[in-house]
Amino acid sequence: MSKSSNETVLGISEAVCLGHAMVQRIADKLGIRVLFIKGPASVLQGLRESKTSTDVDVLVAPLGLELMLQSLRDRGWRERLVASDNRAFPMSVTVEK
Repeated sequence: MSKSSNETVLGISEAVCLGHAMVQRIADKLGIRVLFIKGPASVLQGLRESKTSTDVDVLVAPLGLELMLQSLRDRGWRERLVASDNRAFPMSVTVEK
């Protein structure tokens, strides 16, 4: 399948940084408190060595979780079923595009 001339293919590092920016922008717009864990945010703060991240790990304030998820759905993201330990993380949700 060929790409049209106005499409850009992102590298994983670029896509992860844009994913962080998108979540932060949504959170700011909706007044939702979020905290990024691991990934580029921790590297920028000097908490981790630099390495390639492949996802966006973010804690969302419980009262804003459904609003955040709906906003992501509105942008074409969907929840992905994953095997998780619901005892440790009862509100864990994985989304994908």
